[in-house]
Amino acid sequence: MAHTEPIKPHAPIGTPGSGRRTLVPAIRVHRETWGVRIDAHTIGRLGVEEFQTAADHLANAWRVPLVRVERHRPGVVRIRALLRDPLIQPTTFTEQATAEGDPLLWAPGIDADGQPVTLRSSGVSGVVVAGLAGYGKTSLLNARFCALAPSPAVQFVLIDGKGGPDYDGLFARAWLHAKDDLERRNAGIQVVLATQKATGDAIPTKIRDNCQVAISFAQRTSEAATAELGSDISEHPHAHPRRLQDAAYIGVASMVAEGRPGFTLVRTPYVADQDPVLGAGSGQVVQRQFQRPGQGCHGEEGGRRGPAGFDLAKRLRGQPGGCCHIHHAAVTAGLSEQGPEALSALPLFGGQRNSHHTRDTNTGISIGQRRIAGSTRHMVEIKTDTALETMREAGRVVAHALAAAREAATVGVRLRELDEAARTVLTKAGARSPFLGYQPSFAPIPYPAVICASVNDAVAHGIPDDYRLHDDDLVSIDCGAELDGWTGDAAISFTVGTPRPADLELIAATQQALDDGIATATIGHRIGDISHAISTIARKNSCGMPADFGGHGIGRQMHEDPHVPNHGRPGRGFPLRHGLALALEPMLMAGGRNDYRTDPDGWTLRTIDGSRAAHIEHTIAITKDGPRILTLP
Repeated sequence: MAHTEPIKPHAPIGTPGSGRRTLVPAIRVHRETWGVRIDAHTIGRLGVEEFQTAADHLANAWRVPLVRVERHRPGVVRIRALLRDPLIQPTTFTEQATAEGDPLLWAPGIDADGQPVTLRSSGVSGVVVAGLAGYGKTSLLNARFCALAPSPAVQFVLIDGKGGPDYDGLFARAWLHAKDDLERRNAGIQVVLATQKATGDAIPTKIRDNCQVAISFAQRTSEAATAELGSDISEHPHAHPRRLQDAAYIGVASMVAEGRPGFTLVRTPYVADQDPVLGAGSGQVVQRQFQRPGQGCHGEEGGRRGPAGFDLAKRLRGQPGGCCHIHHAAVTAGLSEQGPEALSALPLFGGQRNSHHTRDTNTGISIGQRRIAGSTRHMVEIKTDTALETMREAGRVVAHALAAAREAATVGVRLRELDEAARTVLTKAGARSPFLGYQPSFAPIPYPAVICASVNDAVAHGIPDDYRLHDDDLVSIDCGAELDGWTGDAAISFTVGTPRPADLELIAATQQALDDGIATATIGHRIGDISHAISTIARKNSCGMPADFGGHGIGRQMHEDPHVPNHGRPGRGFPLRHGLALALEPMLMAGGRNDYRTDPDGWTLRTIDGSRAAHIEHTIAITKDGPRILTLP
């Protein structure tokens, strides 16, 4: 770029000393990780605004995807030609040496220019980390733990609670557990609250308003984003958390960064749950507090009203001086938050559901099981071959129940009659329905049936009622069975009467997504490989999938760790091994959108645009001989 101006602005062209000259800015070029940095001096009328206006032209001329322009200092414009967009490129955590690390400095990630974003903890008494399940909260806090755990100056106190009175005396409760050590030091306490949303029903305003730092991953509503970041976020649509619902932005958060105007998008690094184990081995002191009496933990298939990720507000439970569950987060596959590996010091939770074992088992291996002060921790249970055989029998019952429901599904038949057909099969087999009476925290009522019957634009969890099936309806049936203490779960999609060609294509795409996911479920792969296989087929067919729903571990309970997202990146998440049982369930929406709405019944999920959906599921086992489908007839 150059600036042309007359040598003597007021002299006519042709007079001595008149004419025009071209000024070319002096530049310095530096190579960077993400591309090239150019520092250009402003000249004449060629300033920051002119360079910003010309950014797209420069990107085309230089043949790079992105060009970003900012004012570096007076008289100098900084231009970055980026070969890749840092916000959609996964990054990894780089551990600092203990002697070099600064406990007061927090580097949550990099910005849109690939430059580090830092925060100073000095003077910050509270931090809120919020966002939808599976978008990066757990990984962010894993990284923070890895950075701080080696420091002898830092101690962790983990407290659970759920709104209202559970937050009263928060500081006093933290001090109670830490004071024996802190009384000997000049100490300060920083509270980090992790929750799905920071609205008043999740975190009391009096607590949230005393947190000087707010970091928000994807949010579904403007209300949740405003509660976390303040009303000013509405004036910055490029950094709004609602924009971050796209799967490409898993691991990207919006925040106010020091010395930067407005809001900054930050790509946080991926840190698997197993990585903080190293920090735990360094002698780190971690205190934990019991849940208050009566605070139970419910398994739930959707992360929609309960907090997720590393949630001090609800999901930490255990005994002082010990450790507790690690819950796999829905990012497992994407930037993924992670496979639920053993974590000796800091229990991080998250994901689609919060499911816990309530007793010891002798049926296999519990990955990460550890006894501390009389407590037992279970995460991902590896089943024995005998257990898998029992699950196979439960799966066979599920297959027969689905077949009976499908056979009954003809034009004019009520959905309630399909439930009755499936119920009869379960009763004859001596099996119990894990659906009937199931009530996760988001549900207003216990589930009233043994199947979910979702028709046309219903994605999942449809309650079978008196609706009569019509010609060309698209129906998805989900069913489970518990037999001899072990569970199977599967779903089918089919058309009634004369099918629409588009429905057949949608069902075929959903089946292909499931088939590819199953084919990838082999020893040596990870959860993220399954997620990537499923999402690849969805994208290929221009279909959407609800971002916070997916598959799950299964065994003694219908919903166990690990969570299996339907969106993800290969090579991430929990490693697959012999004896791991999973329920894989792609849900494809023909309209191509990933958002959905919930019916007034609190259960039925529907596409936001009225397009049709299909849902197909199998329970499988990872074996040395390859994936084994447990829910075939």
